[in-house]
Amino acid sequence: MIDEADLLGSKPEHENFVRSLRTLLDERRGKLCTLFCGSSQARMNDLFLRSKSPLFRFATQQEFTPLGDHFLEHWRMNIAGIMDAKNGQLTLEHMRAAFITTERNPRMLWSAVVEMIQHGSVDVVAYARKAADPRGEGSALADRMAGLSALDRLLLRAIVAHAVARRDGQAPAPAPLELFSAAARARVKAAIGMTPTPTQIQGSLLRLADGETSLVTAQGSGVYEIDDPYTLAWLQEELLDEAPATRSEGLTLPASTAGEDEITNDSEREFQRSSA
Repeated sequence: MIDEADLLGSKPEHENFVRSLRTLLDERRGKLCTLFCGSSQARMNDLFLRSKSPLFRFATQQEFTPLGDHFLEHWRMNIAGIMDAKNGQLTLEHMRAAFITTERNPRMLWSAVVEMIQHGSVDVVAYARKAADPRGEGSALADRMAGLSALDRLLLRAIVAHAVARRDGQAPAPAPLELFSAAARARVKAAIGMTPTPTQIQGSLLRLADGETSLVTAQGSGVYEIDDPYTLAWLQEELLDEAPATRSEGLTLPASTAGEDEITNDSEREFQRSSA
């Protein structure tokens, strides 16, 4: 079993290792059954459904049964043993509430439990709320957002708007976003004062999907996902609720606050960074 297999496709430098892994598994296909597990559905799709991936069509997808009370009770008993918790201090109901708070995300619940134990507490619900809030002071997400250029932020806003529409049932399925056309680039100019080149747009999208704290997951063919529902909710508040929006041809942009000819030095510097 290969756990967190979705991370194999998270960085280009992993590709040679993945190719070697597939060769080894192919050579033993009749003698070995391999199970790949992952936390990100979008990254797992990219790993096994992207045509250029070394593991393209190597495995078939199978959904696991949702984790429930047996899983939570196992954790509760272990935590109670570690913390020497008395009856009533940590109940199955507390564990259920914490799991719901983290949108049933085991990795997020685990981070809450670890921090809770480190602080000598058994208030698992309070620490689950903290783990589920990406806006915490000094959080990796907040730091990541602070480093975005104007172009990065604008493209992320378009991706978030489409993801929110799908979440709310207004868009039926993931679809490519029109980001490279002349019309889309003209709307970018209207928003931030300069027309980006396709190379600059591609570089910005790569930055949004890169790093340990990636904001989006690229699924190929112009489709981008935001896996974590809490991250999506926060990005919606940060990007979609900050100003009125203009929507056209699949690209969502904030209302322009400057004329097309008002190009500032700051805008020029941000585009220089985005194209570096």
